[in-house]
Amino acid sequence: MSAEANLKAEGEQALAQFQDELRKGENIHRRNYRDSSSYEGQISDEKRHGRGVYKFSNGDVYFGDWQNDQMHGKGHYTFSNGEQYTGDFQAGAKHGTGDYSYLNGDKYSGNWVENKREGKGTLIYSNKDVYEGEFSEGLRHG
Repeated sequence: MSAEANLKAEGEQALAQFQDELRKGENIHRRNYRDSSSYEGQISDEKRHGRGVYKFSNGDVYFGDWQNDQMHGKGHYTFSNGEQYTGDFQAGAKHGTGDYSYLNGDKYSGNWVENKREGKGTLIYSNKDVYEGEFSEGLRHG
């Protein structure tokens, strides 16, 4: 199985498990938007708030915590190309600690600030080379 197919299968399995758990909860709403995106999850004051699944019109899927209509807390984001991020979100951005699996087989685990690798982290390349150290503005630093 290719790396892309593996990532896709992992993401689909995690999404199915999350949706099963979500449906056991209360206050679950379904919304379809004009741009063909959709949301299934908790709502507060007409905003996505709590736990839910958002399917973007471009094929990306996010499931996890929401606050005030933004991805915020723990979550899993699968990009339409198959890449995946699991970890912390703040105000709609990857922020905190998390793991990112790239389509080429590389994997990063570490700190994120506003969607960029920042601070301590480990990057394992598809050829099994490893960089463990500092990142700044998304790039290896040091």
